[in-house]
Amino acid sequence: MARKIHFFFFFCCCVLLLLSSCIPTKKDHYANGNDFPQIVTKDTLTALTVNTSTSYFLYRDQPMGYHYDMIKDFCDYYGLELKVVTVQNSNQLVEMLKNNVGDVITYDMAIDNELKDSVLYCGWNTVTHQVLVQRAEPKDSLILDVTGLIGKEVTVRQGSKFDVRLQNLNKELGGGILIKEVNSDSIVLEDLIRDIAMGVIPYTIADEHTAQLNRTYYRNLNVDLPVSFDQEASWMVRKNSPILADSLNAWFKSADSRPSY
Repeated sequence: MARKIHFFFFFCCCVLLLLSSCIPTKKDHYANGNDFPQIVTKDTLTALTVNTSTSYFLYRDQPMGYHYDMIKDFCDYYGLELKVVTVQNSNQLVEMLKNNVGDVITYDMAIDNELKDSVLYCGWNTVTHQVLVQRAEPKDSLILDVTGLIGKEVTVRQGSKFDVRLQNLNKELGGGILIKEVNSDSIVLEDLIRDIAMGVIPYTIADEHTAQLNRTYYRNLNVDLPVSFDQEASWMVRKNSPILADSLNAWFKSADSRPSY
């Protein structure tokens, strides 16, 4: 009798172990992919972005921004609720995506071959280049050639792609650019552009389309001088979300989603 009880107990333990291994945990859920079918099932898509005047911001408690408008239209098309998670600077976005904080990065992410093993670039796609942002007046003080940056102070956020480009440009020119790096996590590119418009700092570097958008707010800016070659930028999802990537690509292909400025 004792032997039968022991066997029955052992059998029950095995069944419980088997059942528990079949119950999907949150970790298992993401290990198997939180792709578009799962997003549709839970009725919510989470977008990661930066709180800026060109991507996502609140005005009178209403969310705005051209990246926000595009992902909102995508969610409305598929009947999804949109949840937005914002960060203070773009350096945090990729890590948050990999840690499953969100489903898609809705921000201009420079296409980096080193990341292609872990992410998929999709949806919004643009080709841009970096430009010098400076005040338009007085006209006789405008820098019209990159050699004119020698001896000038240019402010960039430390470790950003603009910092990297400026350091390389400085080497190409043989030195002389006075690079001022700011390392506060709370400072974004739009803050520096605003400071130029307000006369706080003289120069910074920005993506051309971001600079053009900000010029619609600050008409006293000049953003005509390129300081880099063209570079492609896009939205981003995890590698294990190919259906979401394809859905975003198809929607952008069929929808007239690009903003004008």
